[in-house]
Amino acid sequence: MEHLLAKNMHEFRKIVKLENYLSTKKHINSFHYINLNMDRRRLIPLILLLTLLAVVAVAYSVAIGLEETDIDQLGATSKVSVTCPVSGCSISRVKWMLTNSPPYYVDKVKIYWTPASNSGSYTVYVELYNDGSVISSGSVTQDGSDSQVITEVDVGNVDPKDVQSVRIVIVQD
Repeated sequence: MEHLLAKNMHEFRKIVKLENYLSTKKHINSFHYINLNMDRRRLIPLILLLTLLAVVAVAYSVAIGLEETDIDQLGATSKVSVTCPVSGCSISRVKWMLTNSPPYYVDKVKIYWTPASNSGSYTVYVELYNDGSVISSGSVTQDGSDSQVITEVDVGNVDPKDVQSVRIVIVQD
């Protein structure tokens, strides 16, 4: 401890001598007398501390994130125009019918539509797609009508997560 005190006193005397010297000079241009070793010893820990704080700040800001389970899932379909290929026929709604017990699968597709004529019959085809490939399909024959009809088409048991799009084809027989 005494050695450190003596060393600091020695440095203090150098600084006092330098101040006395500089105060007698009109032009201050003799900074090479300053002992920078003492200043460097104080600067290095300070620089290391500031570097460490900067690294911690960056690491903390990068570490802030969310797990996938922290985000509510959201999905949507694109806008779809459904037109009936038979002149005068129109489709007003498509609904999904699921199996009665878990795991729930798409069992049938319910199509609300109005035939072009009340005479004859129509075949209603439903195709379910995933990545542009048909994953399931079905068809049923429906009698003509002057008003809206509801046709249920069995498509087997398809996992709802696999259904990306649906195509409905109605043919007048």
